[in-house]
Amino acid sequence: MQSGPHRKVLLATGVFISLAAVAFIPPLLRSQTEIPKDEFSWVSRPYTPEAPSAPAIRVRSDLVEVPVVVLDSHEKPVPNLKKEDFLLFDNGKPQTISAFSVLTGAAGSAPAAATAAPGVPAATAPSRDIQPRYVALFFDDMSTTMPNLTFAREAAIKFIRKGLDPGERIGIFTASGSLSLDFTDNLQRLLDTLAKLRVFQRMQLRLLNPCPPETKYQAWVIIHSGGETEELVDAAAAAVACCGPGGGEACAREVAESMVDIDEGRALDTIHALGLVIRHLSQMPGHRVVVLTSSGFLALSLHQETQKVIESALRGNVVINSLDSSGVVYDDKYKTHFNMKAPMYDLAAGTGGKLIQNSNDLAAGMHTLASPPPVSYVLGFTPENLKVDGSAHSLQVKLTNAERFAVHARPDYYAPSPDPSPSEKRFNRLQATVLSADGPAELPIELTATPAASATGDRNLNVSVHVDTHKLPFADLNDERKVERLIFITALFDAKSQFVAGVEGVMDLRIKAATLKKVREDGLDAKLTVQAPAGSYRLRQVVQEAIDGKIAALDRPVEIH
Repeated sequence: MQSGPHRKVLLATGVFISLAAVAFIPPLLRSQTEIPKDEFSWVSRPYTPEAPSAPAIRVRSDLVEVPVVVLDSHEKPVPNLKKEDFLLFDNGKPQTISAFSVLTGAAGSAPAAATAAPGVPAATAPSRDIQPRYVALFFDDMSTTMPNLTFAREAAIKFIRKGLDPGERIGIFTASGSLSLDFTDNLQRLLDTLAKLRVFQRMQLRLLNPCPPETKYQAWVIIHSGGETEELVDAAAAAVACCGPGGGEACAREVAESMVDIDEGRALDTIHALGLVIRHLSQMPGHRVVVLTSSGFLALSLHQETQKVIESALRGNVVINSLDSSGVVYDDKYKTHFNMKAPMYDLAAGTGGKLIQNSNDLAAGMHTLASPPPVSYVLGFTPENLKVDGSAHSLQVKLTNAERFAVHARPDYYAPSPDPSPSEKRFNRLQATVLSADGPAELPIELTATPAASATGDRNLNVSVHVDTHKLPFADLNDERKVERLIFITALFDAKSQFVAGVEGVMDLRIKAATLKKVREDGLDAKLTVQAPAGSYRLRQVVQEAIDGKIAALDRPVEIH
């Protein structure tokens, strides 16, 4: 690939360091042709492939798993229950519980010292094993406002300063991937990382002062209801001031479409990042908890993606607890906040976790959610004659003797959908392309790869990707801006086609006419760095644009030494 100045409109660098070792470094933006900051943004995160064809729930010989916590009248978890103590219903129909397991959690404080039996020297008294516990603090830094994120950060700092239990490790992760710290018991490193937590300043893609102004949920209803709802009527009336009496409804729908597309895209990024953290956490020994902190995100149309995260957490024995960082909220007439935090409830309820909301004591909430219940249960059943229609199935768990205890279980699951959303289709195709051996060429791309050693002696592969932009569609934001998103996935596979390491970079463009002209002339360049042991690999580079979903892939044999 040529490397002269006429090819270098902008250069983005993503650096990957395995989460199993340390946190990955956020990318740096460089450009030989200066692009204004409000026209360009870049973020990178570690990449792990996901099988795109996997159904949202496991059917046939597999199970739908239902985590259950049973509490007594004092809100204490009830131990020693057996499979025959439970009754399980799918849409009101009794189901056969074909799988049953008991999960025991940490006590939430240091184990008490073992007491010696009479006549036995204290030195020989049996000691209690310390169960390791891993807690992932996951901050939604993409959809949360800075004040709310600050409240959440201060709550986490108070939680950390209380000290950790023996065997406890804390990790810090963000939806944007711009800040992370792998699991550690080093309090100072945790505090230093939390001090750097900020809202991810992703480029503003929508108009600064849209007319009519709409809430996120109001916009979602306008797009997905298909009828003349109160949300649409109100927005159309407000649009008369800027669009005239005859254009109110058209303006309202145009603004709603733009808002929903952007906010659902960010919600999908958050869900995927959470799934990545859960897959990493699943590899840890002992008890595993995620504390998802957010003020809500627009995932009402992303049931299948949310379901995949729930199923991944269930497979890895990970409990997701959710903390609403908004505190006490007086919602608007459309109940926007209530609906924005709905996915937080789904993720918690679906894994046997909790949602703490409408509380200004976030520190207490953080402490409560970071501790798993001392005992919980997982029931499994196989749905019979399940229709692939994406429908919601209500779940209900009862006890054969229900007089004394309260049962908390996931309230529902979703059947596989025959018609994924456009964003899901793009995501599925992207994942399939990474794992396949074919080379679609809907976008012209070029690739170079050079082995290198980092300052710390780690073995790296520096990858440079050039995109010819003539086939990028670019969507109209308004008369002055064109928008596009490019996703870069760099993956290494060994001789047996087993995935070794990868990094994903996301490039968002919101460019003016003068910049677009230059980009059309010179193209776009991205640089990513992936780390792996010395050896021979197959490098798979995939690039996808987000407007039409066009995709390209190249393979290269590479040596890291």
